[in-house]
Amino acid sequence: MSFLSQNEINSMKKDMDNLLESPESQTVIFRWQTGHTGTWDDQYKRYVGGAPVYTTNDGIKCIVAFLTESNIETLIDAGIDVKIGDAIFYFEYDTDLSGKEALRITHKGIYWYPIVPQPAPFEISGVPLGASQMATILYCTRIRRSETTDEAGGGITI
Repeated sequence: MSFLSQNEINSMKKDMDNLLESPESQTVIFRWQTGHTGTWDDQYKRYVGGAPVYTTNDGIKCIVAFLTESNIETLIDAGIDVKIGDAIFYFEYDTDLSGKEALRITHKGIYWYPIVPQPAPFEISGVPLGASQMATILYCTRIRRSETTDEAGGGITI
């Protein structure tokens, strides 16, 4: 349930679309892993040999907001692991980010890696999913991090 009527939501979606077509918008490149040429090892839950296969999609419009000391406290208090200099990317409301493993965003020659906070970004930012979603929001950092996924040392790159 939303506190806005559907007409107000549609108006805000239109405003966001207009903003993405304005001079303030930026163009980024998405790159994500779509497969691997190696063989999957069930014991260690990772690929052996081969190389990752990537897909690239360029010309994606977004609004970029860099985090500063004045606007970072709310996100940190909400448990989102962000630092000054990280960025929030606002994409069109129907941008599909599902299935984009090892997603990397290139913006002005800099690689940005998504942060997947808990709770999800849309809950923190007050932009609910579904019919009232006004933008797709992605928190990103320039620091590439690895997490160990099992005791054997297999890991995924975030």
